[in-house]
Amino acid sequence: MDYKEIKNIPVFFIIGRPRSGNTMLRFIFDAHPNVSIPLEGKVITSLFRKYYYIKIWSREKLQEFFDDVFLVPQVEFWTLNKKRLKDLLLNAEETVTFQELIKLIYLCYDSFFEKNNIILIGDKNPFYSYDATSMRILLEVFPDAKFIHINRDYRDHYLSMRKVKFEGNNLSLVCFRWKYSFKLISDLLGKSPNYYYLKYEDLVSNPMEETKKLCLFLNMEYHDDMIHYYKIKDKFLATYPEEEVMKLHSSLLKPINKNNVYGWREKLDDKDVYIADSIIGKYAEQAGYERKYRSKNILFSILQIPIQLYCLTWLFLNSSYCKIRPNAFKHKRITFAEIYFSIKEHF
Repeated sequence: MDYKEIKNIPVFFIIGRPRSGNTMLRFIFDAHPNVSIPLEGKVITSLFRKYYYIKIWSREKLQEFFDDVFLVPQVEFWTLNKKRLKDLLLNAEETVTFQELIKLIYLCYDSFFEKNNIILIGDKNPFYSYDATSMRILLEVFPDAKFIHINRDYRDHYLSMRKVKFEGNNLSLVCFRWKYSFKLISDLLGKSPNYYYLKYEDLVSNPMEETKKLCLFLNMEYHDDMIHYYKIKDKFLATYPEEEVMKLHSSLLKPINKNNVYGWREKLDDKDVYIADSIIGKYAEQAGYERKYRSKNILFSILQIPIQLYCLTWLFLNSSYCKIRPNAFKHKRITFAEIYFSIKEHF
């Protein structure tokens, strides 16, 4: 593999709150024959401090890097071609950069979709959207990277989070984190030409049109397979636990539809809508959504202080832990890649 070519492959990131269309968007891009975009995982941020500043790589250090890749949380779910990756890493030049090594990892991801010449590398992780440290690391490692920020109406977002019991099913907590995430991303990237804001509602209502716009933003050609990603359902379910997949991402195994758009209008009572609108405030309009209630009384604000403090404390502790123990890798576990490669020949 020509390292000069690897260096020139552009990178993009999909960011946004969980349950906002991140995974669907990753599937859309993964279905493109010229894009490599693995499942989510904190590969870049986990390996950054230990390896980013290395200028000369020994074979021993490259072996250590390879071993650490498989200790990063969630990488065990990646269908990585381990043998190919090891060969590429151990044969890398001593002046190889951290950026190039990261790209090698992503290029060794074995997708369920047919691939040929990879011209674009993607990374999707909702974690980035509420951790300022991680966002700055991404910008440091890949300063020319493009960012696609997918967002969802905060009231529908809460309903989706509640469905899978994320973040304690607490409306106030979910809304505070939605607001924090939107503000963080807007402040860091809002004025950058490499930033693209996408509403989930627009994507599911006009998938082909919106996907073509995204392709234009990323300087790549649109491919018809992109919005028909669900056709790999059998391969996907043969590799990953069906019960878990159906619980979290059952809609991804069906054609794109807008059935759940603005479902809050029927499923949330006025009290919950008032709480959500009051917490989000002006950021609703900035994100392209309309509040039903614009007034907010003093008593409500006082009652929300404990939840707000809890949210800010959680965000601070989470960010601090990532700074203090950036390489706190998990214990090694059996990877789903082994299962994948063992059954791949049957499809």
